[in-house]
Amino acid sequence: MNKAKNVTISVYSILLFSIALYTLATLIYSLIPNIPVNKLFAMIVAFTILYLYIQRITLERIIILLFCLFFSIYTTIISEYSSDNINDLLWIVTTVLIIGIASDQKFRSGLEQAIKRNKKWMKMIIIVIELILLMAVITPSSYGNDVGWGKDASYFVGFATHSHTLASACCLLIVLIMTVYKDKKISLMEYAYYILPIYSILFSGARTFLISVLILIMINVYMKKNSKLMRNMTLLVILSSFIFALFNSSMISKFEFTSNNVYAKNMLDSITNGRSEFWKYDLDLFFNSNFFIQLFGRGFEYIYNYNYLKVGIKIWAHNDIINNLISIGLIGTLGYVYIWFKYINNFFKRPRIDFSKVQFIIFMLFTLYIVAPMLLNGLYQYQHYIFSSVLLGQLISQRD
Repeated sequence: MNKAKNVTISVYSILLFSIALYTLATLIYSLIPNIPVNKLFAMIVAFTILYLYIQRITLERIIILLFCLFFSIYTTIISEYSSDNINDLLWIVTTVLIIGIASDQKFRSGLEQAIKRNKKWMKMIIIVIELILLMAVITPSSYGNDVGWGKDASYFVGFATHSHTLASACCLLIVLIMTVYKDKKISLMEYAYYILPIYSILFSGARTFLISVLILIMINVYMKKNSKLMRNMTLLVILSSFIFALFNSSMISKFEFTSNNVYAKNMLDSITNGRSEFWKYDLDLFFNSNFFIQLFGRGFEYIYNYNYLKVGIKIWAHNDIINNLISIGLIGTLGYVYIWFKYINNFFKRPRIDFSKVQFIIFMLFTLYIVAPMLLNGLYQYQHYIFSSVLLGQLISQRD
């Protein structure tokens, strides 16, 4: 019996380390471009989750596995063999699998034990990542504007592939730091660790992640065992510093660029950086499709080609609901939404929690952490963010 328990804990340790090393590998990607180390750790995460499913089969898990299998086969058959289809398929399958199991009590227990046993090693990985970010910050080639966000603006990409990838990886890094320091009161040492990932997000130009980092800061403050006065003072200092840093970062250049976006036809288009324009086209496509396509979708690559035809950019919908309606239809979208709803709802219905005001605020912030990027940018395309949601959920579920 003890042997089986130890094996289970080692599996969760593998999962935890793979997520942490996935963050590290992403932030040094351009230093070793011919070796996709980050994809290796992403595969380890996926296979570890799959193993946990097989280890304890239930009816719900069978349904989730069949859901993933059906749409894997279906979208592969109706799509061309392209990286767009393959990538999105792998991302959404991994997302559905890990979120589908993340609310399981045994999963949480195993992950919590792995976190407690490996805090020392996790902290060492965090320090290495922080050093890499520091190197990137002082490296001139880590800044650029290959995405065309304004003429004179320069955005921080670090050693990652894209500013959005960098920002989502930094969100995961912040959650890893929160995980290591979760039992401690507010300290300068902990907040020193947050400086570089927050800087990276502010200078990345990825606006959606501003919401995410603010939510993480607020959750972290509310999670600490401090007096109300101390909590409010800390929030005031942090938010004031954040606003000051924001207005002195390249993120302001991104806001100026979006306000004059060439694809924007109205105020809403400007605010959403043109998203509302192709959202309209994409929804028209869905509602004008035949009944079968509305139910099962057109595959993951179709929307890239369709948006290129309509607005001149080969890009996904930047909204999980709209993107899934086109890609896997109404059935796939409802299944995807249900997986997330069940996961989030689990935090609100747990009977052992005395639902205090602070607890309610934390859970609402956590919900917004997931829903905001899901609707404003797209969620499952950023696996770092998915993993950060799982670890953050684990973190707040253990709060007394």
